[in-house]
Order: sequence, then structure tokens, then C-alpha cells
Amino acid sequence: MAEGTVLWFDSEKGVGAARPDGWASPSVPSRRWWRSRRNSTAPPAGAGGIPVHYSEIQMRGFKELNAGQRVSFAIEQGPSGPVATHVTPPSGPWPYEP
Repeated sequence: MAEGTVLWFDSEKGVGAARPDGWASPSVPSRRWWRSRRNSTAPPAGAGGIPVHYSEIQMRGFKELNAGQRVSFAIEQGPSGPVATHVTPPSGPWPYEP
């Protein structure tokens, strides 16, 4: 299992992205990319991280992750690239402070 950090998570849509430890930072997006994202609230799942879906979060109750939160997860090949599965937040007192 890999360990990493949540880059972002949209709880309304149930999707987000995580970056495993040791991954390099993504390159800066082009102006064309920024123009296409002008009215969007969150970056696309492929923007520098591995996509995370709420159904893969292993916890009770409302499944939500916070940006900057440490998690462990497995990386599997999905139909359009790698995806995070079996996402497990750390156990212990909440909220988690890095």
C-alpha cells in the first residue's frame, strides 16, 4: 500500500485526487487549460494526482477527505489510468493535523 496526501476532495461530487509520497510535482498547466477551467470549482482528477472516488474510502459514516490529509491506498489500473483503491485515513482523534 502506498501512502500519500490528499490534494483535493469535492464532497458534493464524491471525487478527488491524492498524490503518493515521492511523486514529482506536475508541470504548470497551459493558458488554454486555465481558460477551459475558468468556471470550474475543482481541478480534474488527472491534474497531478491519482483519482479517488468516495466508494473506495474505507471509513464509517459520511465518507469525506480533506486537502492535506494523510492517507494510505492501493494503486490499481483503471480504464483511463491509475486509480486509488482501499483509501484509508489514519485512525485516531479527528480532525487529523499533519
